[in-house]
This record gives sequence, structure tokens and C-alpha cells, in this order.
Amino acid sequence: MTATTTGTTTSTSTSTTSITSTLTITGTTTSTSTITETSTGTTTSTVTQTSTSTSTTTTSTSTTTTTISTTSTSTITASTTTTSTSTLTTTSTLTVTSTSTGTTTITSTTTTSTSTTTTITGTTTSTTSTSTGTTTSTSTSTTTTSTSTSTTSTSTITSTTTTSTSTITSTTVTSTSTITSTTTTSTSTHTSTTTTSTSTTTTTTATSTLTSTTTTKTTTTTSTSTTATSTITSTTTTSTSTTTMFAACLAPRDASRYKGFVVEEHDLRKFSFDVTVRCSAGYEGTPSATACTRDQESYSLTGCEPAKSCKSAGKSAGYVLTETDLTLSKFSVKAQCEEGYEGTPTVTACADDAEAYTVSGCEQVKVCLAPTTDAKPYVVTESVLKQKGFSVTAKCADGYFGTATVAVCTAHKAPYELSGCEPQRTCLGNADSTGYTILESNLIASKFSVTATCAKGYEGTATVTACVADMKPYSLSGCELAKVCLPPNAAESYIVTESDLKRSSFSVAAQCAKGYEGTAAVSVCAGHKAPYTLSGCEPIKTCLATADSAGYTIVESDLTVSKFSVTATCAKGYEGTPKVTACVEDMRPYTLSGCEPVKVCVAPTTDTTKPYIVTESDLTRSSFSVAVQCAKGYHGTAAVAVCGGHETPYTLSGCEPERNCVGPSATTEYSVVESNLLASKFSVTATCAKGYEGTPTVTVCAEDGKPYTLSGCEPVKTCLAHADAKGYAIDESDLTISKFSVTATCEKGYEGTATVKACAEDGAPYTISGCEPVKICLANPDAAGYTVVESDLSINKFSVTATCAKGYEGTTTVTVCAEDGKPYTLSGCEPVKTCLAHADAKGYTVVESDLTINKFSVTATCAKGYEGTTTVKACAEDGKPYTISGCEPVKICLANPDAAGYTVVEADLTMNKFSVTATCAKGYEGAPTVTACGGDGKPYTLSGCEPVKVCVASSDVTGYQVTETSLKMGSFDVAVQCAAGFEGTASATACTAHAQPYQLSGCVRAKVCVAPKDAAAYKVTEGNLQKSQFKVDVSCAAGYRQISAPTAVACEDDGQPYRLSGCSA
Repeated sequence: MTATTTGTTTSTSTSTTSITSTLTITGTTTSTSTITETSTGTTTSTVTQTSTSTSTTTTSTSTTTTTISTTSTSTITASTTTTSTSTLTTTSTLTVTSTSTGTTTITSTTTTSTSTTTTITGTTTSTTSTSTGTTTSTSTSTTTTSTSTSTTSTSTITSTTTTSTSTITSTTVTSTSTITSTTTTSTSTHTSTTTTSTSTTTTTTATSTLTSTTTTKTTTTTSTSTTATSTITSTTTTSTSTTTMFAACLAPRDASRYKGFVVEEHDLRKFSFDVTVRCSAGYEGTPSATACTRDQESYSLTGCEPAKSCKSAGKSAGYVLTETDLTLSKFSVKAQCEEGYEGTPTVTACADDAEAYTVSGCEQVKVCLAPTTDAKPYVVTESVLKQKGFSVTAKCADGYFGTATVAVCTAHKAPYELSGCEPQRTCLGNADSTGYTILESNLIASKFSVTATCAKGYEGTATVTACVADMKPYSLSGCELAKVCLPPNAAESYIVTESDLKRSSFSVAAQCAKGYEGTAAVSVCAGHKAPYTLSGCEPIKTCLATADSAGYTIVESDLTVSKFSVTATCAKGYEGTPKVTACVEDMRPYTLSGCEPVKVCVAPTTDTTKPYIVTESDLTRSSFSVAVQCAKGYHGTAAVAVCGGHETPYTLSGCEPERNCVGPSATTEYSVVESNLLASKFSVTATCAKGYEGTPTVTVCAEDGKPYTLSGCEPVKTCLAHADAKGYAIDESDLTISKFSVTATCEKGYEGTATVKACAEDGAPYTISGCEPVKICLANPDAAGYTVVESDLSINKFSVTATCAKGYEGTTTVTVCAEDGKPYTLSGCEPVKTCLAHADAKGYTVVESDLTINKFSVTATCAKGYEGTTTVKACAEDGKPYTISGCEPVKICLANPDAAGYTVVEADLTMNKFSVTATCAKGYEGAPTVTACGGDGKPYTLSGCEPVKVCVASSDVTGYQVTETSLKMGSFDVAVQCAAGFEGTASATACTAHAQPYQLSGCVRAKVCVAPKDAAAYKVTEGNLQKSQFKVDVSCAAGYRQISAPTAVACEDDGQPYRLSGCSA
């Protein structure tokens, strides 16, 4: 469109698109449909504007005709019948309004309709559809201006071609989908100022399969300057939707297998499977519903089993039972011991359904009986006769003594045992008491109290022991005749004090007698009446004064050798360290040493001492003290040395005659200041004169009247500037060789370490080196896969860093170029290599954190129903799947169908973690063993328990008292003892076959004695008249005398009288 106008023109375009699509699919297998549509359209618009000016209103009308030609081609391949209906309606309105203020509104309407219907039955069909639409645009412009111009505007709209492909997959499901598109409005605004504008419109047609989204078309026109170009662009968004029919699960077909479940089905689709389940009445467990793994398969139900119950124990001897709940999962039975029984009752649930539960812990109350033997020696108090809590106390009866002891019985209704009391006895005095002093307080054995000590002349520890039989003497021991020591024959060297001469308590003190010394010691004698020993005292030794004491001053305090005390000092005229040594033999002189006559020095000759002033304080060599200084006219450092021997002169040194120096004749190189020319106080300073340099030195003259010497200053030497200083920035501070100070740095474009060296000769140039032109690397032209940061490209300071770009990985390396102007190199980054997910992950729960090969991070665990150790390995090549292994379906053992005789607890039936324990059920015994199954779905095995084999009581128990603890053959425990009137060693022997009686043996009827008819002379106490345990105490009756020990002797055979002897009238 071309127009000439004064003012502003605004163009608005509105487009409305409506799409409706309906898809119906029916079939029993999978179908795939592919639709390809191509559209091409061209729109030509001509707008004619007529303007009438001269301050009037001009109305111009322009008409735009747009022709859109659309060709659509669809290709569908399917194995089922598919019907697709799609309707596309596009409405575009363009309105142009021009007013006298220079505003033009353009409204255009475009409608395109395309309809394609394709029906396919097991074949491939191509369908082509052509649609033509016409767009009419009317523009009315009203302009008010002083000048009018008629303008014709032409607009060309070209539409692009859009290809849309839709894929439909269905699975044995009938599905109907209806799609309705929304209406989209697009607005285009065009502004022009006295312009010629050309507008181009691009229209895109989109085809949507199954589901359509909003399609938006926007047209924008902008023009500026005198001649403006307006471009209108319409954009249509293409939306593609894919519908997938998901797999569905079926209810379990074998309903009998899942008896015991109450199921509520909410959603049977595999991806959103929702089925709730609980156990029905009479069943228990943790129910679970698991989705199917493939379409049209049954979901599975697990977890509910028939509720297992224990059989009622009924009446159980020794127990009172309260049965609340007999089901295994809620088993609740309480027990208490029945009257006549005691213990801690325990109730154990059965191991399997319909088995009886077990009770244990209560035992029949066992009691002890009083002993049947003679209890005359004891006084007994019976509190509790039950074995548990047994409480019986006893003490010895009158006429008996000891510590009474009561032992609980070992079997039910067996007698408890009494022991510890014996008949009272009286001891007689000991006939041999020599060496003892005795005090008898009580001679009765139970209260025996006799004390003894050793008599005078005897020693030891006296011991009194009671008699072991009545009327027998007690015994004495421990005292022996005392052993004594005698004084020695020669004891003149000692002063002795004898307190006790007995060897056992020997006490003798001694000290050295006058004229003797040492530490006196006394030793006990070796035997009875042997002399004791004295030692340690010796005669006192004394030293004599020495005959030669010249040179010593002596003080004698004690001349005895043991306490020798003599001190000495050197006498006047002598010196040294005096020492006094005691004599080693009696009446020998002690010795003196260490003092020698004093040695002195003498003054040297007068000629020798002339240069010195001498002050003598002490001329002895050992404490020599002489002061010396130089005399007037002499100088130096005076010194004095001690003489080398007695009465030899000491030595003086260090002073020389004084001398005067004079100045040298030539001093051109120096500037001199003379302060003192005396050699001893010589003070002359010098500096180098102008034009000279160095370190000046002034040396004192060697002889009187001679000149001192000057040295060290030389003419100044200077360097010249360097002729070629390109590349250097130089600072010349001092060019003299001695103080040479020139610094340099590399100029811009140069690098290195600048070095300046002074010249070697006067007038020669100094040297400079170290800077070279900077060498630079170029950027690498091939940096694909790298992100580069170039900080410094010079070779010496090369600083370039790089990292791998997105989609690349590795360890980057940047290498500086080898030559100036060459590019640096990049290496280390490669395209990222990635693994694909594993195609078959059944049995695994996988977490994919990173699928790149270098950072591969994928973890997996075995899914429910699987077990093992998972291993995930990255792929070896890019685009290959990673591998996963290690999980296998869980293998499970079944319960043993024949568990009679066993109580079983199944903790884990999986083969890998198999944990089943078993005990022998009531009525069975042995060592139970549980062996895991040999393969999945096989039952585990039970072994080791056999029915309990028991003995029965013997039919004839005459003469025996029997206590039956256990009649099992394997743990047979029957206690037996001879009944009253029987004797022997009772024994119970287990039976050799089940239900046979055990055997009793060992007891025979006891032989019993009777009292003799004539026993008048005796006082008799009958304890036990059985011959084997015969016990009769006897003594002489009053009026009868004892001719021997009264005795009662058992009879020879049953019913015969026992015999008495020992007493006579």
C-alpha cells in the first residue's frame, strides 16, 4: 500500500481462528497414524485512497482482496479403522480509518477454512485437500488539509508453509477425543507520516491433531521518514498433542487362590493402579495388592492367611487356666499354679494351627518328714517342712554338745537330716604336768576351760587340748626346759651388764673398758651353757709429735688415732698448703707436708729502668705486685713480668723514646689538617682533593724528624653514555666509575630485566643489556568446545585460562606459543559422552543422578520380590546403555506339611535369609534340626524329634520308699530308699523298652535285736536295735560296780537278744 498523507496513520488487524477436531478409534491391536499437511498461500492487497483537500473533509475508501490457496496432503498408515475430522476457521479483520487529525484505522477480515476427512481400513491412503479463501479489506480515510494528494497503496501478503505431523497409538481400547480450539485475536498497529508504505503480511496455517491449543496471529506495521515501509507479519502457533492408551489390569481370575481378601477396586489402570484390600473374617496378616506388569494381566493379592488357633489345653494337672483368645496372632492365656503346686507358670502358644499350647513352671509341693532314726541328742523346732522355704532349727539336747545342723531332704516325703551333737564327756587332769603352771576352771568337754603357762626354768607357748573320750586326761604341750648362756672367760676389754642369760630371752649389754675403743657387741650363745660372745673393742692407738716441724705452726688437740686432731699453718717465710697425716701404728709420729720457703724477685739494672717509673709493692713470686709507667720523654704501653726464679730480676717492657714527624713535600692530591705531629699523639687527617677520589690514609713517621706518608687518592675516572639505548628508559645519576649510578628499565613494547654495568676504563661507555621486543601469541582460531579468558598474550607473561564449554568435558590445557605471532594451543576438552538408560530394569529400583560417562552416577537396589547385590556399570561408548545386574527373584521355601512332633517359629522363609527354629512338641524329644529347602517353592525339612519313651512304676514296691521325678527313658530320674524295717543300698534301674516297669533292688528286711532278759545290773538306753545300725548306750546301774567298760554287743541274727557286759554286783 502506497499513500501520501499528512499526519499519523494507525492500522489494526484482528484475526480469529477456530479449530474443532474429533477422533474415534476402535480396534484390538496397535495402530499408528501419520498425517502430513503442507499449506502455501499468497495474499495481494490493493488500497486506493482519494483525498479532497482545501480545508475540507476527504473520505477515501480502499479495498484489499487477499486470496489464500491451501493444499493439504495426509498420509496415514494403520492396521485399524481411524476416523479423523478437523475443522479450522480463521477470521482476520483489518479496518483503516483516517480522520482529519491524521489518524487512519485499517480493519481487514480474512477467513480460511480447511476440512479433511480420511477413513482407513487396513491400507495406506493419501488424500489431498485444497481450500481457497478471499479476504476483503475496506479502508475509509478522512483527511482535512490545505493540500490533497491521491495515493494508491499496494500490500502483498505471503504465507509460509507449515508441516504438522501427528502420531496416534492405541491399544485395544475404544477412545473418542473432541478438540475445540480457542479464538485468537491479533492486533497490528501502523503509523505513517507523509509516507509511501509497503506492507507485507506472512500468514501461517497450523493443523492440530487430537488436541488443539490457542493459535495467536500478530500483525505489526511501522513506518518512519518521508518514505516509510510497513510490514505486517502474522504468526500462527502449531500445537501437536499425542494421546497414549495406557495398559489396564484385570481382577484375579483364580478367585479360590485369593480366598480371605475383601477387595475395593478404585482404578485398574497400571500407571495409576488403586486397589484397597483387607483380610476377611477368619483370616489375618498384612494384605497387599500389586499392579500387573503387562496389559490385561491380573493384579496380585498377598498377605492374608487363614487365622491359626491353638487347641485348648483343657484340664492340666497343677494349673488353673484362663483362656481369653486362642488365635496365634492374638494369643492370650493366663495360668496360675493349682493348690498343692508351686512355681512360676508360663504359657507358650502353639507353633502351628490346631496344635495344643503348652504350660510349664508349676511343680508339686515337696515336703520333708522328721527323721525316723533316734533324735534324742537334738531339740528340734519345725517351722516349714516344704523343700522350698525349708525352715527347721535344732540344738543339742542336755547331755550332748556340738553344733547342731539340719539338712533339707533330697526327695519328696524323705526325712531331713540332723548332725553335729555328741554325748557329753569329762576330762581328767594330766598326770605329767612338769614344766607347767595349770589353772583348771571346767573339765566338761563342751565347756572345757583349762589354762597353762610355762613354769619357772621352762620356756615356750603352753597349749592345753581337751580329751577326745570321756574320763580321759587332757593333754599339755609347748613348754621346754630353758637353755642359758654363760659369761666368756676373757672380758677385761669390756664393761658388761647381764639382764637375762636365757637363750630365748637373752639380754646382755656391753661397752668398751677404759683404754679401749670401738663399738661393743654381744652375741647369744650357740647352745645350752655355752659362753656368749663379746666383740668390737680394741686398745686405743696414740700418735707422737713429729721431730721435724720447721716451716710449720702446729696446734695438737687429740693425738689418738681414732680421734686424731692436729692442725698446721705455714710459718713466716714459708708458703704453700700445709697437711697433717695421722700415724698408722701406735706410738709413731704423725707427718707434716705442704710448706716451702718463700721465693722473691729483685729489681733490674738502672739502665733498664731509665725509660720507666716503677712502684714495688710485693716482690715475692707467689704474690708479686709491681706497678710501672713510661718516664718523661718516652711513650708506649709499660708492662712488668714476674721473675723466673728466686732472687732473679723481674722484666720491664713497652716504653720507647718520643719522636716528631714533619709534613710531606707533595700533597697535590690531598687536603690535609695537621693537629699533632708527635708520634705518640699523632693526629693528622686527609681528604681527596677536587678531581681526585679514593680512601685517603695518613701513616705516622718511623723516625724522628721524618715526614709522615699520604696514600689512597687517584684522579677521578668517568664513563660515557651508551650509544644505542633503544628499548630502554635510562636514569644517569653518577657516571664516575667509583660512584657509578645508572638505572634502566625496559620501555613499552620491550620486556626482560635491564642490566647496566660501569665502564672498565676512563672515557669508555657503560654497557646496558636485558630488554628484548615483547613476543606475543595470537588467539587460537579453533576454540570450539572451550570458554577462554585471555589476560596476557605475551610469551613471557602468558596468562590465558580456559574451561570446557557446555556440552564438553575434560581437563583443559592452554599451551603458550613457541614463536612470536603464532597462536597458542588448546587441548583437553571432548564432547560429553552420555549413557542411555538400561532397556530392561525389571527387578530394580534405579536412581539416575548423572548419565555422563565421566561423572556417571546411577544407583540401584533390588525391587520388592527381588534380592541380591546390585551392580551398575557405566557404558563404554557414547549413546550406549549402562548395564545393571545382581538382582534375582526371591526364592522362598514352603512350610513343611508334616510338622507333627515339632513346635516351629518361621522368622524368614527366603532361601538367602532362611530363619526357622523348631523345638520338640509336648510328648516328643530329641535335638530338632531345620534344613532349608533345596529349591524355590520346595518345603524345608524337619528332623530330630521322636515320641518320648517312658517307663511305668514297678508293681511291687514292698520295702522301698520311691520318689518319681522323671519316668522318661532318656532322662530317667527315680529316687529310692529302703522303707522302715528294711535295709541295704536301694537302687532304681530304668526300663529297656517303652511302657515297661523300672526295676527296684538292694533292700532286704532288717535284722532286729531284742533286749536281754537279765539286764538288772545295767542302765540301758536303746537308740536303734537294727543289727546293721545297732546303737545301745549302757552304764552300770546303781548298786553295781564297773569291772570293765560297760558294753552292749549286737545280736547275731534277727530276734536274738543283744549282749551286755562290764558291770557286776
